[in-house]
Amino acid sequence: MNTHGKVYKIAGALAIVLSLGISLTYCGGGGGGGGAPATPAPPAPIVFSGAVSIKTILSGAEEVPPVTTAGTGTGILTVKPGTGELVGSVSFSGLSSNATLAHIHSGAAGVNGGVLIGLTGGVGVTSGTWTVPAGTVLAAADLSTLINGGLYFNIHTVNNGGGEIRGQIIFPTAAILTVLSGAEEVPAVTTAATGTGNMTVNLGTGAISGTVTFTGLSSNATLAHIHAGAAGANGGVAIGLTGGAGGTSGTWTIPAGTVMTAENLNSLITDGLYFNIHSVNNGGGEIRGQIKYRITFTPTLTGAQEVPAVVTAGTGAANLSINPATGDVSGIVTFSGLSSNATLAHIHEGAAGTNGGVAIGLTGGAGGTSGTWTVPAGSTLTTAQLNLLRADSLYLNVHTVTNGGGEIRGQLINP
Repeated sequence: MNTHGKVYKIAGALAIVLSLGISLTYCGGGGGGGGAPATPAPPAPIVFSGAVSIKTILSGAEEVPPVTTAGTGTGILTVKPGTGELVGSVSFSGLSSNATLAHIHSGAAGVNGGVLIGLTGGVGVTSGTWTVPAGTVLAAADLSTLINGGLYFNIHTVNNGGGEIRGQIIFPTAAILTVLSGAEEVPAVTTAATGTGNMTVNLGTGAISGTVTFTGLSSNATLAHIHAGAAGANGGVAIGLTGGAGGTSGTWTIPAGTVMTAENLNSLITDGLYFNIHSVNNGGGEIRGQIKYRITFTPTLTGAQEVPAVVTAGTGAANLSINPATGDVSGIVTFSGLSSNATLAHIHEGAAGTNGGVAIGLTGGAGGTSGTWTVPAGSTLTTAQLNLLRADSLYLNVHTVTNGGGEIRGQLINP
């Protein structure tokens, strides 16, 4: 079964170039919200300014009909919805016979379709890499097909001319968790109230759904919105929520069928949207939560992952949050049971099974066999390092007195 379509546990989302003829709810200025919000004409087209990376797993089980094979593959595509530019490659291994061709085909899951793009470079081997030709640009209709899950990778072999391994190319869905409090209001509000927002965004279509639950308001809730504004600043309403008025506890819901504009998606990837719940006592908002766009990585660090492997009872557990649009990274690595005192810890560049240079140095964990390393505040991955992250080519490494090259290591695997 292909695993690339699973929901990402991240705080944020991105994607879309289409001019969405959707009337979203807006109201002007600040964090306030008294009175019924106006509904303007559909916004003018705004081209999404970012790029979307898509990871696809290929297997024989996805072929039509299925193929029994030990062959596997991993495809990484990056598409710019604003221009249709497409780059990427497919690595493969374990095929039953030499690869002969590889393509991106048009066709929904479970259906065979014609060739859209021929890939290059992987002929004549059972393990290797196919590459999207330089300069590939999708036409508008093909971009729409991609966004709607209608393209797939296919690698053909001598034994399986119709295809030995296949993987549907699916734009992922982002699951966003946001905590609301009075402390985030501008100015801050003293209140015992709290809230939790759960939002899902389709990265291809911009379709959004979700709810915000709240409890303990100082007075009845009156309105709730998603606003456009950076942390510490108030902004206008982007999306009005429904259903939570008239109580100090309850649930607000994003209206069914809501689709984010490209402008709001651009704001989202730079942490420029927030939830806000307004109340009788606090018309400008009583609790607020910035919607942060992050992918969470939780690798386990072991000696077996070191190159060469290290025999040690030491282990580590990491929790990193990374914004794949801006490169912002934060988090910690806890460790215990090392053979000697920790000396250094880093995020390194390098695929599994290879060693590489330091990307970011961590702080705070030196001098003990157990402890915590922290990513320094303000740390940012470069564009090149983000590309390595998308290709599963960054890792965490904790160095010790006994093992100067590293005693425990954990690869950052892009979900």
